[in-house]
Amino acid sequence: MKINDGAAATKFEVNTTGIGFFGTAPAARGAVALPTGTIQRTTYATSTVTLAQLAGVVMAMIADDRAMGLRS
Repeated sequence: MKINDGAAATKFEVNTTGIGFFGTAPAARGAVALPTGTIQRTTYATSTVTLAQLAGVVMAMIADDRAMGLRS
């Protein structure tokens, strides 16, 4: 069994002699940096929080995860 790239070059092969990887380089991952500045925690009173506020926080978390390569 062989897995080829778009140019038909073998990248992975399994045969009777074993398993081989050919010309593959590890994919670079995004750098993770510590935040700078002061960490701020926002709390919302359950009686006054809006859907727009919550959606904004969730979208910011998703953007951060994507920037760090934690989700696509």
